[in-house]
Parts: sequence; C-alpha cells; structure tokens
Amino acid sequence: MQIGGVPALAAVNSLGGLVYGYIIVGISTTVGYFWPCWYNIYHGTTLNTWEIAIVSSVVNIGAGCGAMGGGPVINFLGRKKGIMLAALICLLGHVGSCFSVVYGMQVFFRIIVGVGGGMSTAACPAYVAEMAPDNYRGTLNSLFQVCITIGIFLANFVGYFVAGPRRNVHGAHSAIDYCEGGGTSGTPMESYTSGHSLGQNLALLLPGVIFPLGLAILAMVVPESNKWLAERGERDPLKLTGGDEAPAAKGSIADLFTIHRKAAVIGIVMCCALQLTGINAVMFYATAFFTGAGIKQLLLASMLLMLWNCVTTFISLFLVDRAGRRLLLIPSVLVLSLSIIGLDIVTLTEPKRAAFNFVPGPPAMVIPPTMPTAPVPSPSAPPMPPPVSMKIATQSLENPVGSQTDLEEALSTLVKFAQGPEAVKELGSFIAVPGAPMEIPAPPKRVANGAQSAFSIIFLVLYIAAFEIGPGCLFWVIVNEIFDPSIASTAGGIFNALMWVMTLFITLTFPPLKSGMGSNVFLLYGIPGILCTLFLFFCLPETKGKDISQISEDLQSRWIVWPDRGYTAKKSINDESENLP
Repeated sequence: MQIGGVPALAAVNSLGGLVYGYIIVGISTTVGYFWPCWYNIYHGTTLNTWEIAIVSSVVNIGAGCGAMGGGPVINFLGRKKGIMLAALICLLGHVGSCFSVVYGMQVFFRIIVGVGGGMSTAACPAYVAEMAPDNYRGTLNSLFQVCITIGIFLANFVGYFVAGPRRNVHGAHSAIDYCEGGGTSGTPMESYTSGHSLGQNLALLLPGVIFPLGLAILAMVVPESNKWLAERGERDPLKLTGGDEAPAAKGSIADLFTIHRKAAVIGIVMCCALQLTGINAVMFYATAFFTGAGIKQLLLASMLLMLWNCVTTFISLFLVDRAGRRLLLIPSVLVLSLSIIGLDIVTLTEPKRAAFNFVPGPPAMVIPPTMPTAPVPSPSAPPMPPPVSMKIATQSLENPVGSQTDLEEALSTLVKFAQGPEAVKELGSFIAVPGAPMEIPAPPKRVANGAQSAFSIIFLVLYIAAFEIGPGCLFWVIVNEIFDPSIASTAGGIFNALMWVMTLFITLTFPPLKSGMGSNVFLLYGIPGILCTLFLFFCLPETKGKDISQISEDLQSRWIVWPDRGYTAKKSINDESENLP
C-alpha cells in the first residue's frame, strides 16, 4: 500500500524535523547535568571537561558526516530508501544511547545518532522539494524548520521535569551539586545513584524513539521521487509534481562550481545567513541578557524564549508561498543584523577579570577564591593545604598568563553550547582546562538603566523572530529548489554539511572572541548579515511558484536580478492545479 499527496509530504518533513530537533539538538540541553553523574565524569570537586565536551559534541560531528554522505546515498538507493536508511540508523543509535551504561558506548551511539540525523537533513527536504507541487513547495519545506523548533522545545519541556528539583542548583559547583545533592532550598538530598540516572536517561530519550520509527514506517509507504525515477527511465504511478520528468544527465561536483556556480554561491550565502549571523552565540548568551535586565527566573525565561523561537517559525510557514522568498528573507536578514548590532550597543561591556593559570594536570572545576576561610588547625594536627585562592595564586606564578590556546578554551566551553541555556544561567560558574588561564568571575553585571534593559530584551526578541522568519526556515526551502535536478541531491548534501561545519566554527570561535571582546563580539555577527542582505537583494531571484528546472535556468541567465522587474520566468504549469490533494 502506498499513500501520497501533500499530507504525506508534510508528514515526511515533520518527522524529519522532529528527529533533528528532539534527538540531535534538544537532548543535549538536559543530559549535560546527569550524564557526568552517571559516567563518573566528576570525582569530588573535579570535573573532567574534556570528556564532557566529547560526549556532548560528537553528535554534531556525526551529523556533518551524515549530511555529506546523504547526497550520494539517496542518489544510489533512491529518495524513499535513503530516508528509511537514515531513520533506521538514527533509531539504532538512539536506542543504544538510551541503554548505554558506560561512557564509551554513549559516545559511539551519539555518533551513530548524528550520522542518521545528518542524512535525514539531506534526504527529507530534497525528497519533498522534488515531489511537492510548486505552489506548496515553500510551505512544505518550511515545515522542516518549524518541526525542528518544536522538537527542541519538547525536549527542553520534558527535560525540565526529568531533571527534577535539582535542576535549579547554581553557582560554581552546579554540576557537582546536582550529582551529590542539594537544590535551591539548600536542603541536602540523597546521593545521586546510577539507577536514578538510568531512569532519567530513559525518561528523556525514550519518547524520541517514536520520531525515527515513524519516519522509517512512513518511508515504506510513500511513493518514490518521480525525478529520481525519471533518471532511470521509470515513473511512479502516484505522481505529485508537474515538473518535467524527462531523463536528466547526471551532474558532477565540478558542474556545481561551473555550470551552476551562481546557485552554489547563493547556497554558500544562505549558509552564512543561517550560521555566521550568530544564532548559536546569541542563544548561548541569552541568559546574560536576562540577568542584565534583572530577570530572576532565568530557567523560565529561557523556556519562554524557546517557545517564542518555535512560534515565530509559523509566520514563515504561513507566508512563504504567499508573500514569496525574497520578501520574507531579505528584510529578515537585515532586521536580525540590525538587532544583533543593537544588542552590542545597549549591552555594556563586561569588566575585565583577573586571570590565573593552573599547573598541568587533569581538568578541574575551579573553586572561586571566595569560600569561607578554613578553621585554624591545632598544633598537633598535620599541616593543612593552603587556601584555594593561595594555591591558585601560587600556581599562576609557575605558568605565565597567556599560555592557553584558543582551542583549549573553545573545547572547555563546547559543553556549555551543547547543554543549552541552563548550563550558563549564572555567571560565576566556569570550567578550567590543563594549563589554562582562567578568570575569576565577576558578579552578574546589570545594564545601566531600565531603558537599556528593555531594549536588550526587545532586540533579543526581534533577532529570534527575524532569524526564524527568514534564514531559519528559508534555508531549507531555497537550498533545495535552486539546483537543477541533475545535481540537486549532491548539492543538498554538500550545503547541509557546510551548515554543520559553520555551526562548529561558531562554537569554537565564540569563546576566545567573547573573552577578548566581551559583549562587543556581537558586532562581528552583524557584519556578515549586512553583506548577505546586499547580495540576496541584488542576486536572489524570486522562486515562488516556479518549477525547479525553470529556477535553474533562470539562475544561469544572469547574476543581477534587481532592478530588472522583467526578470520573471514563465508561469509554471503547476500553477494550474491549485487544489491538489
């Protein structure tokens, strides 16, 4: 039995987006608390930040590899079999992650999860773009991003309750306090047990099993892509697209940067608009904006921000096939660029902090030198170790300040990116790396007045809305409709992988930039946005309602599409069928 029609295509992208949002991104926001407990990543007051960074970030590495390999896989197996394979790989890895009782198993299965999730980001939008009627294609591919944000919110919503009363521990020892006991009330709790951690792991991860399982089942019953079948001289009886099904010659990667070079440049610019405009940095720093505005319920504020992130995607979903791509994308990129520059202006630069070094040794969670002084020992007692502050000061003389590399600082901070806003909800918790110059955290700095506080929140809300209305949703639409069918699947895999590479680039470069520039680092993310706005304004043609082959021909005809108002292709034959099932 096969099912077809627009609802089937909507289901493919919905489940693909939920796999990405819940399993790839959302899971990491809560497991960063109890995985260190379960896998004994901490011992006493020592927290192994290298191991935390690895288990938190390997899913992104796997996803990049999966996205790169997704194009060749779906070219060889077909679109529906490629989707099924991606879903089964993700399902296998996710089930393994649920029951991974040792650290090495968890790392291995998170890589597998990433590979399957990365393949799905290449396969699902490509399949939908090829099969969707032209007048529904934008809406259906925007649905992928909508469901990514829904998945992220669902994972955080479940994680809020799974974390239990200890979710609100804060301060320099937040991760350790979570494992050993204690909470916002300060009442000691029982020691954290492996059985408790297994229960939390299953409670958070098991609900996510339904998404790859549902996607695999759905892939069995949807029709194969007509464009893929046409390349082999075949045709599926359940036809959805009105595009040309004549067999097309296979394109190569060399063709991508020669014949289709304008489409390739647009793909690169879309990746820049999606990642280099600083979405990961802003989400990482959001709780600092809340703190500066005097908001005390930081976890609740972060949850509401995630909900706003989800809600705003529906604006793009509703308008993309009505208003068109250009009208949504270009103003949105401009607004998000101006918003992040506005954040830079209204947020006062943080004060410089004193730096200290540590002698080589295992990574440790640093204890700030603000602890109560130790009791004076009796004359018969053995000599006590020096206070923490004295020990740090002594060690700093052995290693000159500045010996830390940017990579070490970036790796130590990777875990915070992976864990989400709750991991950085308080300033004053920080992680040390061997030989790393660490800074004594200053108290949270509030902005100078109520007006600045209000503007910082306004700019933050505007930035999130503009990102989701524009590049957040439209990346999946435009990248999957600007390439000729002969090269589309290969190009989709390449630019999905490039998107993951840029994600890692921002993750690795933000910590050293933030350390050197303070909040002024956000100015750097406004500049790519302004440049992307100018390029898209002059070079991106409107693709609403056009057949994919026709879009490819348009792109090859000229570079500059504005102000030539006559640059409009013939009406697609699919515009004749407005009410397809």
